[in-house]
Amino acid sequence: MYEPDSRGHRLYYARILAASLLEMGAKVEIVTSKTALQSVEWQIHLGNLDKVPVRAIDANVTLTELGINSDLHEVSLTLVPDGDRYLVDAVRGRWRARGSVSILAMRPESQAGRGLRPRVWSIAKKLLILAADARPRVRAAALKSGLVKRKFPIRWVTDPVTLACSDSDVRAARADLDSDGRRYWVGVFGAVTPRKNLDLIAEAMLGIPNAGLLVAGSIDDATRALAARALFQLEEAGQAVRFRTSALRDAEFDALIASVDCVVAAHSNEGPSGVVGKAQAANRPLVLAGARSLRDDALSIGELAAWSELDSTAIARNIRHFAAKPSPSRSISPALGNFVDGLL
Repeated sequence: MYEPDSRGHRLYYARILAASLLEMGAKVEIVTSKTALQSVEWQIHLGNLDKVPVRAIDANVTLTELGINSDLHEVSLTLVPDGDRYLVDAVRGRWRARGSVSILAMRPESQAGRGLRPRVWSIAKKLLILAADARPRVRAAALKSGLVKRKFPIRWVTDPVTLACSDSDVRAARADLDSDGRRYWVGVFGAVTPRKNLDLIAEAMLGIPNAGLLVAGSIDDATRALAARALFQLEEAGQAVRFRTSALRDAEFDALIASVDCVVAAHSNEGPSGVVGKAQAANRPLVLAGARSLRDDALSIGELAAWSELDSTAIARNIRHFAAKPSPSRSISPALGNFVDGLL
């Protein structure tokens, strides 16, 4: 398996694939970059996977070079969890190894804008996946949310949902949130970049009485700068703001999702959200905004989700809608779906 990038869910996917293959009795090796190997994300997701050998190579190898590497080490199947950049080379026939390669396109939809151009781009990307999948010894699939159906005739694999926490983990996480008094806790989770619009969410929270905002996962400097003013206003108004951005074990991260009263995902980019899947599995209300993929998720989830445009007033209205209702009971019902089978 080749995964050189530690950002987002990539190493989480690598962990699921490696663990599943080991359970099947397969021999597994992870090929990565030195940067990923030294990352916090590696320790979180793969640090205790002792039975899997690891090799570090260049982070920007071509598909041809991956094929040469495959033959050199007598690999029968090479898995590439983040394979969008290899689709064109696959169509051009650059995979010439004796073994096969399985490529996952994590971003089958256009990531920016609306109108005709993004739609044409999205169709072109899917045709590219279809063409790559038709090449000899190449399997190409696209990632989708488990909450929506897709009709385009390519291989779709469902974004895996796992909850590593126990009921006691969730109770402990909630007790920590309530340590300074009972509030209505709203959570923003994952790799929080400007595309997740923390500034808009913080502005929306100004209109929610006796609330708290939890940001858990990671946050970059650009996002902190964009949200600084709104976060300051939130604290000045007497609302609680907490950051859990140090390294979190999977069980800790999942328990935080299950412990809040409401999860907000306001994305400028399209694509399936692992956090939305986890929140839905934990039976948490979801306030979604922006991306059309999140709108589709809201329609699929039903009354426990509400979608709006990227507007702080609309986001606040939907948070208030759930805050005014009795909190639903928490549950832990993970589902891996067809993620592993779809790539194998």
